[in-house]
Amino acid sequence: MGIKSLFFNKGDDEDDDIIDDIVEEVTEVEPIKAPIAVTSSTGAGTVQNDIADQIAAILEKENLDGCDYFEFAKMLQSSKESIPVEEARYTAMFAAGVPMGLTVPTLKSSAAHYLTVLDNVENQSQDSITEKTEKEVTSLINTADKKSEAIAEKNEAIKQLTEEINVLYTEKNELLNEAETNKGTIQTTVNNFNITIKVFRDRITGDLDRIDKYLNKES
Repeated sequence: MGIKSLFFNKGDDEDDDIIDDIVEEVTEVEPIKAPIAVTSSTGAGTVQNDIADQIAAILEKENLDGCDYFEFAKMLQSSKESIPVEEARYTAMFAAGVPMGLTVPTLKSSAAHYLTVLDNVENQSQDSITEKTEKEVTSLINTADKKSEAIAEKNEAIKQLTEEINVLYTEKNELLNEAETNKGTIQTTVNNFNITIKVFRDRITGDLDRIDKYLNKES
């Protein structure tokens, strides 16, 4: 079960058998591997599969050794159908992880580590998108400004060249329209990224809340 499958539709992974063996031993019921339903769009942005793949790959690379938050989350996901009561599921899966070195502090610290990874990804991506926006839009607007200057010069110096001036007006407007179109496209990319990373963040923070709720007594 890859990290991405914790947040989106579940896929095949070499760790599935290990996780399912643990879950089956605890629950004595074969877990049902159901896909995770994800709303494709929320608000102004859309969850993008390619963005999710990139974020999941980074989290996979930053995955800490040993039994930590992600291993615990995989066990929770695999036992969701066989142990429908949330508190019982968290408690049972935590107990199953204890022999592998799982502790509440480990869960919290590793989850915090992955949230930090997401923060870094978000900051770097936002900087890149902002830089691209400023470069592309500014270039178009500057070009449009130069066209306006050319229009003013020609209109004052050679009144009879109305046709040429009209052509320049058209070019200026096309550039400004293209600039506005690019602004909208880049903003959509920003929104898509924010919505996509929110899926990861909400899952982790939600689990942290439930860890605090159900597992503090295990600390």
